[in-house]
Amino acid sequence: MPTTRLGSGPKVALVVAGIILAIGLVMLWFQRPGAYPQANDTPVAIPDKTSTIHIPVSGDLAVFEAILNREIPRRLVTIDEPEKICFATKSKLLPDISCKLVGHIDRGPIRLGGSGETITLTMPVNTMIQARNIGGIIKRETATGSMTVTMRARLGLQRDWQPTAKVDIDYQWGEEIGIEALGQRITFGSRVDLEIRKIAGQIEKRLPKLIGQLEARQKAEQIWAAGFTVERAKTDPGIWVRFTPQRIGFAGYRVSERQLIVDLAAEAQNETIFGARPAKPEVTPLPDLMETLPPKGVDVHVPVHIPYSVLQEPLETALGFGEFRTVALANGMETEARFNDVQFFATAKGRLAIGFDLTIISPLPWQDRIEGNVWIVGRPELDPDNKVLSVSDLSVISRTDSTIFNAVTGAIAAEVIDDELIAKIRYDFSPEYDEGLEKADAWLRAQPLEGFVFSGALKSADIDEVHPSPDGFVILARATGDAQMVYRPDEAARLVARRRAERAERKSAAKTR
Repeated sequence: MPTTRLGSGPKVALVVAGIILAIGLVMLWFQRPGAYPQANDTPVAIPDKTSTIHIPVSGDLAVFEAILNREIPRRLVTIDEPEKICFATKSKLLPDISCKLVGHIDRGPIRLGGSGETITLTMPVNTMIQARNIGGIIKRETATGSMTVTMRARLGLQRDWQPTAKVDIDYQWGEEIGIEALGQRITFGSRVDLEIRKIAGQIEKRLPKLIGQLEARQKAEQIWAAGFTVERAKTDPGIWVRFTPQRIGFAGYRVSERQLIVDLAAEAQNETIFGARPAKPEVTPLPDLMETLPPKGVDVHVPVHIPYSVLQEPLETALGFGEFRTVALANGMETEARFNDVQFFATAKGRLAIGFDLTIISPLPWQDRIEGNVWIVGRPELDPDNKVLSVSDLSVISRTDSTIFNAVTGAIAAEVIDDELIAKIRYDFSPEYDEGLEKADAWLRAQPLEGFVFSGALKSADIDEVHPSPDGFVILARATGDAQMVYRPDEAARLVARRRAERAERKSAAKTR
């Protein structure tokens, strides 16, 4: 046992005892020991966050091409008009030239393409027009022409999920179709232009129905319903994330690699919940579309749980648990004390209490030992750059079973919290932090969901704050990233089969151990 600093011998003991007794009897009426810190068993309340999941619903342009080529006839227009003025001479000397027009306008194969937000439709057009009985003199003259008509469609989706299309048409004659007759140039371009624009109008009316075959609403309904779910974030202690979709918006159409894609974005509320698995939120019907949603991506809490026990061993070493050591008293005296049985719990206002059982060698002649408790109360503190957890702003509360000793000395003084002890109340949580982010990132990579594949990746993570909880420290990291839900039944089936095989393998391995 370390050598005491109080001196020795019965005379010294009697003198000290007398002083303590005299002062203590006076101060007993004025001093009371500090109240014990009270445990706060309320689970940590974590603010909800929202995440926006990208939902691209796609269809193959080749399928739409086939439908258009099947529905739109090859012969666009048959021309058979009665005899009329084909060319007005605007001369008093020369009469207007009359003729009868007969012919047709045919199309070639329709091709769909585009990039970005524009879908393009190209259609070669061949024209044959024959002018008969020209001016009552010429029996017939035939004109042929060809061009490529390009239509650019701007697609939309109304709030009630009805598709829309607005088509702009573009083409140019190399030389406007026409004939030379009776010394005049008779052109038929305006006649063909009229028919081409009629065809463009027909295609514009057909496109919304065609786009409807993407079944964007039906697929979005499946995703929307599946989004009301609960996922496990940690097993021990139980930490869960509950997702509740709030709204869904239309972010536009686009063309990529021969796929027509309608971009949707669903926004969900994310709740982080401690304890038993919470109930799934009630599924609500798919709402009308918002016009747009901000591309925020995934924004979630990654809770890192650190049990209090990680601080126990360094504190026991610093305080010399189980052995008597010399400690200072609040009145400047010293005595021998022994610490045992450390415990931790959260208190009010986000602070942490660390308690020890205390045995003091009594300086009072009628008392051998004094039993009590010491509580160190402090505020958890984070060093985000170095991933270190510590406790600062420390204070001491102590109480023994000797009222006089408490009144005179205040039991154990704040000097017990020396630099060495403060340095020991530290923990490097980088392994747990890295593991939490790895699990979150792995979960985002590929998740099958009823024919859909949910996938994404974390982009950044920042440590936000720390909270003492009934079971340990909860360090919150804010993780952001991208995620999308894509309809891929084959891939989803492969993922489900692979996970079943992995679960079966783990069960088999557990049985053989």
